Amino acid sequence: MTIKRIGRLVFLGAVSVGAVSACISPDSPLVREGSEGCDEFQPGQELAADVNVDPTVRIFMRAAGDFVTIADSAHSALLTACASIAADLGAPDTWSALDDPSARVSNEAGTGACDAAGRAVEDVLVSAGTVGAHIALAVSRGECRVDFDAQAECDAECAVNAPCDPGSVETRCEPGKLSVVCEASCSAEAHCLGRPDRPANCMGKCESTCVGECKGTCVHQDGRVTENDPNCMGKCASSCNGTCRGRCKVEQPVQCGTNVHCLGGCTSSFSDPVCTTEFTRPNCDLNAECHAACSAQVAANAQCDPPLVEVLVDLDANPELEPLVATLKANLPAVLSAAETHGSLALEAARRLGKSGEALSGKLQELSGKSLACLGESSKAVGHAIGRFDVTVRASSTITVTCRDGMQ
Repeated sequence: MTIKRIGRLVFLGAVSVGAVSACISPDSPLVREGSEGCDEFQPGQELAADVNVDPTVRIFMRAAGDFVTIADSAHSALLTACASIAADLGAPDTWSALDDPSARVSNEAGTGACDAAGRAVEDVLVSAGTVGAHIALAVSRGECRVDFDAQAECDAECAVNAPCDPGSVETRCEPGKLSVVCEASCSAEAHCLGRPDRPANCMGKCESTCVGECKGTCVHQDGRVTENDPNCMGKCASSCNGTCRGRCKVEQPVQCGTNVHCLGGCTSSFSDPVCTTEFTRPNCDLNAECHAACSAQVAANAQCDPPLVEVLVDLDANPELEPLVATLKANLPAVLSAAETHGSLALEAARRLGKSGEALSGKLQELSGKSLACLGESSKAVGHAIGRFDVTVRASSTITVTCRDGMQ
């Protein structure tokens, strides 16, 4: 396989969402009362029970605090991963001296850690292509699970006048985002969700290691390449008929395997339903802004399996690729998590939270001065979180595209 130079992606900068604001007269009592600020809002700390604010504002504050903590943690993890990749591949440190934490990850000048890491990976792949090295990337994607019990508690807090029946996981999750164990078969065009420790039966496109018959090119774990191999054990470029150590998009109904989940639909009944994205609104009378805020918080706190990465190449024949293999196995999972699983899920949830804050800010006559002050402080925090998530997802996506376009 000849690896051609990939067009480098230029990071265009974060879309930072500022604080939620509204036009208020300087003489308004809300401004005078709210001018004391909201020292009670401290991201990362439990909100005191005696803070005298509107209940919906309290839920918004709680969600905003969580988002700041999650966004900063994801941002820090990505910076560490990108810096490690860049350093391992010999790139000069152009990011540590930068004052702006976001710029240290990625910036328009291309001096962030992820900018440097992306260029370094690309350069190694291009050099490998000139000597005819065969490299394949096998990824077992991490799946996210949103906590239904937390969602039901959220719904109860936001109910108006009457108790809320929260429904169930399967009634509140979009069918294409519901992960289940099928009693019979996983439907055609759905996905069997295998893992290295629990491979899925596969008759279709395998994202990770295929063990069985491969239609098309198979890159084995030692970098050896075969065509239409009945005994492939590696990355299959086309269709795998056997088992898959990651996600398999099935071409026809198939039993995924014992305790292996199916995403996208079953041919009959199922068990162990898990939602991999946000829950839909229940059939209840709910305060809209309250529900939007705590629903976003539940999605941001989803538990996600870490992705697992294998780089398939013949290191005996290509020893110069050993640093690339080692650093991608160690650091690419954190990058993939930010780009495709938890990072992207949290970014969308943060944007929904920002919209709920905007809606709350339009109800000035219903809010006390203290509530308004606390809404303003927590809205600034949401803007900070959205900016951090945006940088994290964009920068990680750049490296992910470089790796996937440069390998089979």
